[in-house]
Amino acid sequence: MINYTRHILSNGLTLLVMEESSTPLVSVNTLFSVGARDENPSRTGFAHLFEHLMFGGTRNVPNFDRVVTELGGESNANTNNDFTQYYITLPANSLEEAFRLESDRMQHLDLSPKSLAVQQSVVTEEYHFRYMNRP
Repeated sequence: MINYTRHILSNGLTLLVMEESSTPLVSVNTLFSVGARDENPSRTGFAHLFEHLMFGGTRNVPNFDRVVTELGGESNANTNNDFTQYYITLPANSLEEAFRLESDRMQHLDLSPKSLAVQQSVVTEEYHFRYMNRP
């Protein structure tokens, strides 16, 4: 059994904390209860597109991936029918920075036409590669 503590913040956000002292790393995993099931069947792909937009930067952090890499970490995300998940893994002394990065992109995401066009292209190419190109 994994031992964890559960905290529900005043804004409704549920925080699960599991401490593991055998590693010098920390991982922040953020799950949103939204996925492909929430889309209109005639207009699919928005959940996946939004997942990509979350890496497009903000006015405070224009290049999310570069900051994570410079801190010695990695990040990624995935979308399925039921949820969208983002994670950042960093050296343990960067936990506050991981929370700051997640908070910043939740509040100040760059949703400019340029960012949208770039990510639409990426998601479309992924779709063609993964689904339309299968033997």
